[in-house]
Amino acid sequence: MSLLDRIRPELAAFRPYVSARRAGHDARIRLDANESPWDAATGGGALESGLNRYPEPQPAALRERLAALYGTTPDALWIGRGSDEAIDLLLRLFCRAGRDNVVTHVPTFGMYRIATALQGAELRAVATDPARGFTLDADALLAQVDEDTRIVIVCSPNNPTGTRHPRATLARIAAALADRALLLVDEAYVEFADEPDASAVALLADHANVAVLRTLSKAHALAGARIGTLIARPDLIGCVAAIAPPYPLPTGSVRAALAALAPEALARTRERIAMLRSERARVAAALDASPLVRTLWPSDGNFVLARFDDASAAFARLLAADVLVRDFSSQPGLSGCLRITIGRPDENDTMLRALDALPPAAAAAAAPPAAVTGGPLRILFVDRDGTLIEEPDDQQIDAFDKFRLVPGTIHALRRFVAAGYELVMVSNQDGLGTASFPEPAFRGPQRLLLDILASEGIAFREVLIDRSFPQDHAPTRKPGVGLVRHYLGPGVLDRVASVVVGDRETDLEFARNLGLRGLRIGPDFGWEAIAAAVLDRPRTAHVTRATRETRITVDVDLDAATRPHVATGIGFFDHMLEQLGVHGGFALRVACDGDLAVDEHHSVEDTALALGRALRDALGDRRGIARYGFMLPMDESLASAALDLSGRPCFVFEGAFPRERVGELATELVPHFFRSLSDALGATLHLSVRGENAHHMVEACFKAVGRVLRQAIRREGDAVPSSKGTLGEAIGA
Repeated sequence: MSLLDRIRPELAAFRPYVSARRAGHDARIRLDANESPWDAATGGGALESGLNRYPEPQPAALRERLAALYGTTPDALWIGRGSDEAIDLLLRLFCRAGRDNVVTHVPTFGMYRIATALQGAELRAVATDPARGFTLDADALLAQVDEDTRIVIVCSPNNPTGTRHPRATLARIAAALADRALLLVDEAYVEFADEPDASAVALLADHANVAVLRTLSKAHALAGARIGTLIARPDLIGCVAAIAPPYPLPTGSVRAALAALAPEALARTRERIAMLRSERARVAAALDASPLVRTLWPSDGNFVLARFDDASAAFARLLAADVLVRDFSSQPGLSGCLRITIGRPDENDTMLRALDALPPAAAAAAAPPAAVTGGPLRILFVDRDGTLIEEPDDQQIDAFDKFRLVPGTIHALRRFVAAGYELVMVSNQDGLGTASFPEPAFRGPQRLLLDILASEGIAFREVLIDRSFPQDHAPTRKPGVGLVRHYLGPGVLDRVASVVVGDRETDLEFARNLGLRGLRIGPDFGWEAIAAAVLDRPRTAHVTRATRETRITVDVDLDAATRPHVATGIGFFDHMLEQLGVHGGFALRVACDGDLAVDEHHSVEDTALALGRALRDALGDRRGIARYGFMLPMDESLASAALDLSGRPCFVFEGAFPRERVGELATELVPHFFRSLSDALGATLHLSVRGENAHHMVEACFKAVGRVLRQAIRREGDAVPSSKGTLGEAIGA
C-alpha cells in the first residue's frame, strides 16, 4: 500500500476539467475560451493589460522561481490562492465525510478545524503544554492515529505560539505514518526561524508521505496577492491539480509574485527578515521585563505570544494608542494571551510605550543594529517640520489647515529613491503625547504626509520621532544621535554618500555628530538644489601614475566638452588620444614623460592604465549612465566597437594592420592600449577593424571607442543600470 491508496476511491482516477489553457494549444488569435478580445475598459494601462485572457493554471515562470526559492523542482509544487486552498484540497482529496479523521495539535491555526469540519471529517487534537513551551509530544500525537486517519497536520513554527518543532521530530512522525497517512507541515513562518535551514522540505527525499505548505504572504509581504504553495512528491501534486479549480491564480497576483522573487527584491526581503528578527528579540526583551506580562514564550515567527495579568486591560490600552493586536484569551490553553505581530521599529516603540514597557527617551536607543545586505546603506536622513512640511508660526503641525508641503519635496525625494537612497525621517516633536501636543493631533497630518509620499512611490525605511522637550536633554533628541544609534555600527552606513537634510542648525550639528554631510534647506537652497548638490556630482578625476619608466597625469571631466590637451611625446598617439576626447564628448588632459629613448611601449601602456583609472574614478558608482555603446565606419576602413561599463574587464580584438608602424606608434600597441584601458576602466570592450590603410584603421579604432564612450557615459537618470542594483569592480550585471 502507498499513500496514494489512501485517497478517496472516487477521486483516485479523477479526470480533471480541461480548461482552454490546459488543452495544450496556442495561437495568435484566441477564439477558444469565450474571452473578450479587448483589454479591460477601465483604462488601467499596463497594470490591466492581458486581464481579458484567462491566466495559466500553473505559470511555468512562477513555478521555476518558487522551486528555486524552496529548494525543490517545479513538478513537486502546486500554487494556489494562499495555503488555505491547498489545505482545503488535501482534505477533499483524502477525507471521506462522516468516516475519516485529521490529527493535529492545539493551540494552532484555526483553519485546520474549519477545513476539516467543512469536509465532514473528525478533528482530533492533542493539547501542547504552555509550561513546556508548547513543544510537540510526538507519542501523544501518534496515539491519536488510527486506520481512519488520513492527514496529520503540524504547524511549524506554530501560530499563535511561535514554537518551531525540530525536523528530527517531524521525520519520526513521518516514518511512523508511512503508507498510512499524510504528514502536512505548515511552514508559513519558517523564514523567520533562527535556524537558517529549518524547513521540512528536506524530508521529501526520504518520506513520500510528507507535504509542506509555504506562502509569500508573510516574509515576502504579499498577503494581498494570496500566493500559497504546496510542496510534495510529483504524484501527489498531480492528484491535487486534478481536483483544483481551472484558474486558481489571478494574473495580477502572478505578476506581483514574479516581481517579489526577482533577485533585487529577494535581497531586500532577506534584509527585512533580519531586521524583524532583531526587532523580535528587542520586543521580547522589553515585554519580558514588563510588570504587566506574566509569561513570554520564545518565538520563531514574526510575532510573540505573551500572557498578561490583565489581557483585556492591555488590549484596551493598545487600542487606545491606535495599536491593534490579536486577543487569544478565549482559546483553550491561552487564557490571558495576546499575540503581537512584530512591526517596524517605530510601530514597536509605540506599542511598547502604550504598555509602559519602554520609556519614551529610551525607545530608539534600544533599537537593533540595522541589517545590511549587499553593502553599506545609502541613507537620506531628513527632518520633517520646515523640511518636508512648511513650519507654521507656532512650530507645531497639529491640524490639517497647517499642512503644506515644502515646494519641490516630491520631485527631489523621487530622485533620491531612484538613485538608490533609503529615506529615514528623524524629527523632534516637543511633548508629543502630552496635553500640549496630543497624539491624535499629530497623527492625522503625519498620516497624510506619508500617504501623499507613498502615492508617489516614496516610502521611508524608518520614521523616528523624539517626543521629549528641549529641557529634558534626552540623548534621542537631535542633535543627539540616540534615535539612529543602530546605524552607527561599522559598515552599516555609506558615509560618503549618506546625507542629512534639515532646516535648523541642530540638523547640521546632528549631521556632524553622525560624521555625515549636512545640508540646510532654506529660501535660497531648496529641494531642487539639494538633489542636484547630492546626485549631480561633478564627474571629474585627476590621476597621477609614476613608475620607473613613466610619469603620467590624466585629468577628465565627463560633462565638459572642451578641446583635449595631450602631450605624450608620440605625435600620432597624441592625435589618437585626442580622438577619444573629441568623439567621447569629454574634457581630456594627458601629460606623459616616458622612456621613449627605449621605445614607446611603456608610455602607451601606462597612459592607457592611467586614463582607464581616471574614467573609472569619474564614473563613480556609474549611477544614471547609459552603460552601453556601439559604433563605427571610417573611409575604406571599418571599425566596430561594443562597450559595456559593467565593472567587469574583458577585451576582445579582431583585426590585422597592414604595416607595423604609423608614425612613431607601433600598431601592435593599439590592441594592447585598449586592453589596458579596459582593465583599468573595468569595462567589456569588443573591438574589430578591417581595411587597407593602417593609419585609417588605427584612427577608426580610436574614434569608434570614443563614440561608444560618449554613448555609455551619457547620463540618463539616477538609477544604476543593472538588475543587481550595483556596478563595480569585478561585478557583472
